[in-house]
This record gives sequence, structure tokens and C-alpha cells, in this order.
Amino acid sequence: MKSNKSLKLMMISLIFPLLIILGILLIDQSEKSNLMTLYDFEDDDIESYPKGFVGVWRDTNYTRVIYLGETYGNVVEIRYLDEPPLNPLDNGGLEFNTLFRLSSKGTIEFDIYVLFNKRIAIDIVQTDGEYDVNDDIVIRIGNSNEKDIRIMTGDGVYQIVKSFSTKVWYHFKIEYDIEIGWSLWIDNVIESYSLPFYQDPPYFCQLYFATYELGQVFYVDNVKITLDQLTDPIYPLDVYIPIVIIVIVMFLSMIFLFYYFKISALQRKTTTKRFN
Repeated sequence: MKSNKSLKLMMISLIFPLLIILGILLIDQSEKSNLMTLYDFEDDDIESYPKGFVGVWRDTNYTRVIYLGETYGNVVEIRYLDEPPLNPLDNGGLEFNTLFRLSSKGTIEFDIYVLFNKRIAIDIVQTDGEYDVNDDIVIRIGNSNEKDIRIMTGDGVYQIVKSFSTKVWYHFKIEYDIEIGWSLWIDNVIESYSLPFYQDPPYFCQLYFATYELGQVFYVDNVKITLDQLTDPIYPLDVYIPIVIIVIVMFLSMIFLFYYFKISALQRKTTTKRFN
């Protein structure tokens, strides 16, 4: 009888370390799952605003998911062919962006196709209420006079890194580390390496595309965000859930143990009185 009770007690006592190990594994996997996000827009409804992206200040009615044929599938179209409705908060232009967790180190990739030689802004920024280009990753494509791709250097000036052609898909890859700088690849060819920031950014958490020149249309596809080092201490919901489950199960296990020992003690007392 005592051996059975000891076995039960041993099994119950093993629940706690097992729960802790399970919790660590769940949290680790949840954390990893939040470090990479891919937007290929294949599951988005045609003519809808792309899932996971939001508009900032400007009108979003001219940004939509379209089907570009069997080769490319669904892509996001940003078309600034008509002036958006009057908005006192802006001076015209279209943009769309995605937010991600605050990070000091990461990689961002995307494909872009430009129809007309009008200026396009691509920035990786913070969540400043006021836009400050000086502590951002800044890429500019084209303008009415030049067909080139420019980046802002650590001196705060724009540098040409490559000429570009309209109606051609380009693949961009940006790696950043706020302690070192950022690097740019275009079509898997390195264009800048560990370029220092003009001003030290505290973190990055936002990618956006914009055009402010009327008459521009461009497409974006396969946006991939990989975060290597986070700076925000707040865990997302899917990390909290395993923690809550562990706490609840441990609480229930403690209650079970309490009543188990209490019932065992009462049984011993009853047995002792019966024999006495």
C-alpha cells in the first residue's frame, strides 16, 4: 500500500519539472515563430487592402491586391494616378506600411516592380509621430530626371548605388544592426556593406513604401521580415498563452496535492482509531 502511494507521489512530483520544460519549449517555439513573417499576398482577396499592412496618414483606397497572372500571382499595387480626396493631414501621395516588433537587428526583403520613372520612397523606420529621415534606412528609386537607386549614407547625403529600369522586377534585401549599420543587396549583388547611420536609431519596427509624384504605379511582392534581435520586452499573445496554461495546471496540481495529503492524513487517523 505504501509503495503505491510513494509511486503516485513520485509521479505527481514529476509533473512540475515536466511542466516547466514544456513551458520553456512552448515559449521558445512561440518566440521563434514571431521572428519571421512572410507576406506573399496569395491568400488576400483581389481588390482588397493587403492583410498585415496599414495606411499611414494618407488615403489607402489606391493601394490594393491584384492578380498579375500565373507567373507572379497576387501582388500589391500602389497606383497614384488620381489625386486622393483632400486630407488636411498630408500634401498628397500614397503609402502603405507594415509594423513589426521593435528590433535592433534583422533582415528585410521584398520584390518591387516600377511602371514609371517617378520617385518612390522605401524606408525602414521607428514609430515616430514625426517622420525623421536622419535616423532611418532610406532608399529612393528614380525621379523625373534620373533613373537610379539612391541610399542615404552616414554623412546624410544621397549616393547612387545602381541604375534601374522600369517594368523590371528587382529583389531587395536589407540587413541592419543598429550597433554597426546596414547593408543592401539588389538581385543578390551587394551594393553597400555596413553603411553607418547618419544618426543612431534606437530600434526599427516599420517598413513602408510611398510615392508622392502623381502618375506613378508600382507593385510590391514577397515581403519577408526576419528579426534577429528584439528590443521590446513585451511578449506577444502566443507567448503569454503557454505561460497562462502552465500557471493554471501548476495551480490545479498544487490543489490536487493538498487534498491528496489531506485525505491521506484523514485515512491514517481513521485507521488508527479503528485499531485502537
